[in-house]
Amino acid sequence: MAHDVFLSHSVKDKAVADAIVARLEAESVICWVAPRDVVPGADWGESIINAIESSRIMILLFSQSANASSQIKREVERAVNKGVYIIPFRLADIPPTRALEYFISTSQWMDAFSPPLERHLDNLAKTVKAVLKSPPLPGANAPAQSESGSPMVIPQISPASSSAVPPPSQRVLPGKSIAVAVAALMIVGGAGWYLGHKREAPYVTPAGRNTTETDLPITKQAEADTNQIAPITKQSQQENEPSKRIAPPESPPVAEPSIAPARGPWLFPDSSSRYLSATELSSLSHADLWRARNEIFARNGYKFSSPQGMALAQTLGNYYRGVDDDQDRVYNHMNQYEKANITLIKSFEGGQ
Repeated sequence: MAHDVFLSHSVKDKAVADAIVARLEAESVICWVAPRDVVPGADWGESIINAIESSRIMILLFSQSANASSQIKREVERAVNKGVYIIPFRLADIPPTRALEYFISTSQWMDAFSPPLERHLDNLAKTVKAVLKSPPLPGANAPAQSESGSPMVIPQISPASSSAVPPPSQRVLPGKSIAVAVAALMIVGGAGWYLGHKREAPYVTPAGRNTTETDLPITKQAEADTNQIAPITKQSQQENEPSKRIAPPESPPVAEPSIAPARGPWLFPDSSSRYLSATELSSLSHADLWRARNEIFARNGYKFSSPQGMALAQTLGNYYRGVDDDQDRVYNHMNQYEKANITLIKSFEGGQ
């Protein structure tokens, strides 16, 4: 299954990673993040490689722990090798190690170490959506890629430039012939010079014609090569025209709760990255409170088994991947926002 974004992060930055995933998926951006999206029983390394290859963008959460992680370095190397667009999202103002610098030195950084985080998440979401709307550029991060991004132009120009200069034999032979003719004229004398001049005249004249005929194909070749470059430039311009872009697929149908979701299929799409307030929850029905609490479990990969939970999973569509049916284990992996919000929601559920 293809994904829009692969999130490369250290386990110590899970809270920020979850906030990014929640923000992007609220904008209908399909994300892949470990361990949520690793299928139980599947090989971890193979799952990582497959996810990188099937993604358009890699978001690298660059922090002190990520900078020292050999796993992060391998993921970035694979992304560069496969031409995945890399967005380094800096959580700390530190220089990258030599190993990481080699791969991401040419990428555009996004600094997110100054609060508040929400402002940086908004900018990141805008950047991701802009990249996804542009046509894919295979090998965009490869070290050998030219700045113009059009390596096809180079081999088309080279033949013309090489043919513009005659081979060495064509440049040297006329000079030797003239030297021989001059020597012959000096030896023969007056009458001999006249005869020699007439004998050499047919040779000089064809040489002049050959020079002209040689120049003509060069001009035609250069013109032909110029005409070959023009369609490529026009094609690249057409690819960049907004009117010619393919519209992204529509998001899956979502069953509306009694209170309309702010973004996407979630009742509270940002309940994994901020604290909910009592004011927000006080007007919700018992069904909506249940949904708000179980949405947090769904984002963390909890595998529902009850009919009500499975019905919720169907409304989430591609935004839900159930991988773990142990509720306590899923809860223990949640961040401080999620645990606090679940506790608050349960207090309202108990009061109704």
